[in-house]
Amino acid sequence: MKKKQIQTTGASEASLVYATQIEVNTLPSATPQQK
Repeated sequence: MKKKQIQTTGASEASLVYATQIEVNTLPSATPQQK
């Protein structure tokens, strides 16, 4: 996040985290360890 050279990577990571958050929100008991 601090590195501006990997802006694309940061965006991809944000998307991944967003998708993961949705999954965790949809099934928290199925994936409690999933961050």
